[in-house]
Amino acid sequence: MFPIHQARTPKKRPNRLRTRLLQGLSILLLTILFWIGFIFAQQYNYSEPDQVYIMGTVSSFILVFVFLLLLFYFIFSFIKLRKQPDQLKRRFYLFTAFYLIASPLVLLSFDNYLLVTARGIQYNPMFNIEGKKIRNWEQIEKLVLDYDIHSTPTKKQEDLRLRYIIYFKDGSKVDLNNPNSPLFKDSEFLTIHRVLLKYKVPIQVIRPLPSTFQDKNSFVYQLFRQPHNI
Repeated sequence: MFPIHQARTPKKRPNRLRTRLLQGLSILLLTILFWIGFIFAQQYNYSEPDQVYIMGTVSSFILVFVFLLLLFYFIFSFIKLRKQPDQLKRRFYLFTAFYLIASPLVLLSFDNYLLVTARGIQYNPMFNIEGKKIRNWEQIEKLVLDYDIHSTPTKKQEDLRLRYIIYFKDGSKVDLNNPNSPLFKDSEFLTIHRVLLKYKVPIQVIRPLPSTFQDKNSFVYQLFRQPHNI
């Protein structure tokens, strides 16, 4: 009689799709946690009484998030390729190039901030290598409120673009509502505006809002309705 060999049960291969999905979710979760932690750390670092610190723009927040996402992707890939030295070496070279290029951009993009203290105001634009010095309140000539009309009839806030320009006595000026300004929340504009009123910065309204403007709950309406001294 011939011996009967039992058929071997094939080993189950790990579900690659599930493994990659779990890895991707882990990378995303770590990215979100570190991204939130980075933002809170920046806010905490500049949190002082009687001081307003507003940092970053939408583009800089996105840039930091993408940087962290790719950073954790490389870390996980290093772990995966730890037993494959040739591929690990190539991946490390790619990571080095990424880090050397991206990390300065992240730092410069997040060095975009608006700082208002009892001494004065400091605005550092995006990708500015040399930090701007703080401007004392005495150096500010005036704040100018104006707007550009995007659509007519101008009935709501979205139909126009606010121009919030600070003029300094040395002839320079800065529009705090430019596309790369860290000011992009209604509450932030109102907070800064109250500080400027507190320190009696002269405010000039170039022209009133259009007669068709009906959005009386908007922050733009509140700004133009504030008492002005020019």
